[in-house]
Amino acid sequence: MPQNDYRTAAASYAEGLRTLFAPSQESTRSVLRVATEDELADRADSLVAQSATLIGQTAEYLADDDMATRLGAEQSLLAQAAASLRAADGLLAIVDADGGETTRSAGAGRPSAGFDDLLALIDGSLEEIGAQVEPEPEMTRGGANTTPADLIETADDAIRQV
Repeated sequence: MPQNDYRTAAASYAEGLRTLFAPSQESTRSVLRVATEDELADRADSLVAQSATLIGQTAEYLADDDMATRLGAEQSLLAQAAASLRAADGLLAIVDADGGETTRSAGAGRPSAGFDDLLALIDGSLEEIGAQVEPEPEMTRGGANTTPADLIETADDAIRQV
């Protein structure tokens, strides 16, 4: 797969995450209108489609010959999962704010600390991201003594770091 297609999909997904909770397009400089329930739903639906595309494209790099690219793809997939969970949490917070009624968008879904770091892992070069990761030989592909429990523990450790 051409790296350009991946980078375009990653940039589109990252922009969708950045604008998910943005004020309504009907806002003006003097009047900030919160996004309506329909606007949020449309944005979320679009983000789901972008996410599915990006996950598929990123997964193709898990078999790349270059270890740095493979590690970058792994990090990007973890960041995509974490960002999706944060977006879902923000949407749920909006719905739960008033007993199931959507009442606001600005503020409730503001990215928390570290969100820009997640976006950098999603939108960055897989090779550059992977080059920053210190591989653990016993946990990489082909490790004879790797159990599913070890892999789950390693994934949990990586998520906690993000």
